[in-house]
Amino acid sequence: MKSLKEKGITLIALVITIIILLILAGITIGTITGENGLFRRSKDAAKKYKDAAAQEENDLIHLGEILENHTEVKPPDLEKGDIEFILNPNKWTNNVVKVSIKVNINLGINKIQTSVDGLGWEDYEIGKEIEVEENKTTVYARLWNGVKAGGYASETVNNIDRLPPASVSFTEEHTTSSIKVTASATDAEATETDGKSEIGTYYFSKDGGTNWEPKDESGQVVGQTNPEYTFKDLQSGTYTIKVKVKDNAGNEKEDMKEITLLPASYCLTIKYVDENGKEIIPDKIMDWTAGEKIEIPPLPAEFMEDYTPNVPLEDINEVMPYSDYTLTVHYTAIKYTLTIKFIYEDGREAVKTYTRQYMYGESYNVGSPIIPGYNPTQQRIYGTMPRENLNFTVTYVSVL
Repeated sequence: MKSLKEKGITLIALVITIIILLILAGITIGTITGENGLFRRSKDAAKKYKDAAAQEENDLIHLGEILENHTEVKPPDLEKGDIEFILNPNKWTNNVVKVSIKVNINLGINKIQTSVDGLGWEDYEIGKEIEVEENKTTVYARLWNGVKAGGYASETVNNIDRLPPASVSFTEEHTTSSIKVTASATDAEATETDGKSEIGTYYFSKDGGTNWEPKDESGQVVGQTNPEYTFKDLQSGTYTIKVKVKDNAGNEKEDMKEITLLPASYCLTIKYVDENGKEIIPDKIMDWTAGEKIEIPPLPAEFMEDYTPNVPLEDINEVMPYSDYTLTVHYTAIKYTLTIKFIYEDGREAVKTYTRQYMYGESYNVGSPIIPGYNPTQQRIYGTMPRENLNFTVTYVSVL
């Protein structure tokens, strides 16, 4: 027979089990029947479904009424100007073209749909831009009333050219101070995805592309449509001529070559004149390289003792221009003094002393003045001037 202690433990365990079952039952009942219980949520879902079904039925009835009130089931056809396709940019480009649509009619129940391939359509929001990457791409638009489509319109993009020009070359003609460039270029032929925008502008450089010409009055490079350009006032040396062409979409191609301008020689005439402009020696005529300092030959040795240059020859800084040139060198003649005294026998002055300067080799011939009652010891003083001063004395002797 079990003891009283064992019976007591069994009874307590039973009571605890019953309490736990009651708690679990209460939780389950609350979950099902509470404010957010399963029964309440099921009831709400059923109501929402019923309301949605009713709304759908009303929409179908409304649509049926709309269709019954229209003689045409599809939207009306579009006339020119009802829908405008706006291309940005609308000129040639080597980038994407963004297409937007402007609606100039009252759409009513209709809305705009667009397609790029004419197969897949999507609703269009006014202001949206459709990006087109390839030439000959057609953008379609239509009206859609929810049942059928109509009022079709389309625009084909024909201003995309991503191909560089097919070729560029140039010929040149040069003088000693100029280079004339004549360019020739052809644009790439159109393909299925790129158009042919044709050659637009030419640019020219004489330093390999560091600086381009032509430029406008503000100094901005502007290019030109004329394929000819001349670089002027050039010094001798090597120039890296580069020609760049752009098609009307902005694609570029270049050609380059080096051209050397050799120093040019021109006729140089050097005149040697005295202070009166009189020629000292015949002109020296020679060829001289343009752009170089002119070295002036001195007078021949036999003249150097008799003339002094107004400016030392080494200080005359003349550069040969790019043309024939005449250079005049001015000299001052070295002169010597001839002095003749006219006196009486007692040493008194008979006539005013004669003084004059002569150049070397210049002849002099001075007659003695006549004084009544007197005879000069020399009737005439004459000769050729040496490279020194000369002094003479003529004495008048009484004849009484």
